[in-house]
Amino acid sequence: MGYAEAKNDRLDAKLLAQLRRAGMIAESYVPPEEHRERRALVRGRKRLVVKRTDFKNEVHAVLDKHGITYDWDPFSVNGREILAE
Repeated sequence: MGYAEAKNDRLDAKLLAQLRRAGMIAESYVPPEEHRERRALVRGRKRLVVKRTDFKNEVHAVLDKHGITYDWDPFSVNGREILAE
């Protein structure tokens, strides 16, 4: 397809149809439903982890912006109590 002198959608479609009829185009892989569901779960978890990291970075930025130094973990039970005060 890339070597054709005249190139447009109509000619590309015609060439693809010929290649398909000749069995020269491999079928695409569609994973089973179970795999697609697991992939969706993994993508969802990754999104949540990224959001959690963003929120933690925002907390650190606010503390730094206000000159608050700390040697405790702001996300531990004790640290959240300190932040609530």
